[in-house]
Amino acid sequence: MRKTLLLLAISACPFVNILAQQWYNAASISDYRMGALGFAIGDYGYCGMGSGSSNFVDLWQYDPMANTWTQVATPPNGARTGGFSFTIDSFAYVGLGNASTDCWKYNGFTNQWMPIDSFPSAPRNCPAFFTIGNCGYVGTGSDSRDFWKYEVATDNWTQIDSFPGTGRREATSFAINGNGYVGLGANGSWNAFNDFWKYDTTLGWVALNPFPGTTRNGAKGLALLNKGYVCAGVQPPWYYNNEFWEYDPSFDYWTPLTQLPGSPRKLMCGFVVDSTAFFGTGMMSGFDPPPYFFNDFFKFSFSILMDVHEEEGMNLAISVLNEDFIVINSTTELNRATVRLYSMQGEEIYIKEMTGTQCQLEISELADGVYVVMVETSTKQFTRKVLIH
Repeated sequence: MRKTLLLLAISACPFVNILAQQWYNAASISDYRMGALGFAIGDYGYCGMGSGSSNFVDLWQYDPMANTWTQVATPPNGARTGGFSFTIDSFAYVGLGNASTDCWKYNGFTNQWMPIDSFPSAPRNCPAFFTIGNCGYVGTGSDSRDFWKYEVATDNWTQIDSFPGTGRREATSFAINGNGYVGLGANGSWNAFNDFWKYDTTLGWVALNPFPGTTRNGAKGLALLNKGYVCAGVQPPWYYNNEFWEYDPSFDYWTPLTQLPGSPRKLMCGFVVDSTAFFGTGMMSGFDPPPYFFNDFFKFSFSILMDVHEEEGMNLAISVLNEDFIVINSTTELNRATVRLYSMQGEEIYIKEMTGTQCQLEISELADGVYVVMVETSTKQFTRKVLIH
């Protein structure tokens, strides 16, 4: 089996080794709902509005330290499901949903709502949205393709290039390192998509590798530690899932991770606080059963090791030998250094002791995908991510 090895170094000091992802239960919110708005301000997450047994006009603040929800100021925009929400400079911006175009700013420190410029295009449900710098971007939704930029400094919307894919609703979106990412979703004819696109403020829209899972809509997207994450969703009409995928923009590559421990669903709420992602609420329905709504929440984080020592004396190179081995070479002897190879699911595939200046890890039987090589001495660690295909 022919293997190609691509490398991405993780810089010297300080560095982070991502070894395994973990799911944990978080406190449930008060009411069962779908299409709720989620965002984070400072050390707190927020979830509100949406619909279930009724249409909600509320906002709740989540304290990760205390694992508790507290109701805060009631949104003035009335009941709303499937709108947008993003945070810029410690303010949350929300709008759209149902048949409305009004938009609002929420100050989490003063617990106050303020009106902002209304969305200038047609009302829509379940748009894509992300932030780049001090601007929010909102588009698609209700089978549309138009996209708009909101500038905080001027309180003004400006139209940008339309989304190049088919018009859709319930797309998945997030932003990583100054680029927006949009894909998946479905149109009103129950046609779901697996295409994915990057929005670059200089280049415009750029096509990416398609999502490798089943086509789906209503999957929740979040960015965490410079990666994108896509959770759950439904392949129309009612094939719900609780899958969890990681997107690495460095490789334009998707990796399946440990599934959401809760029930399959779509239209979840989500936010990120202190390098931990929170996913919750949502709904599931079938051909005969009525819709079932959720109020549970789960948090997702990584086991992370930090080393503040510099990489002095650890000048390492990684290469492939005869398409069968990963070879780690050092410019100095690293006797008794430990070499480990991990999958992105946290499975330890190899552990070997380095002898002299070289160590080899057999890869001929490994499945294609992203792996992490770690070299560790008593005082230092070195990691490098590899894509084998």
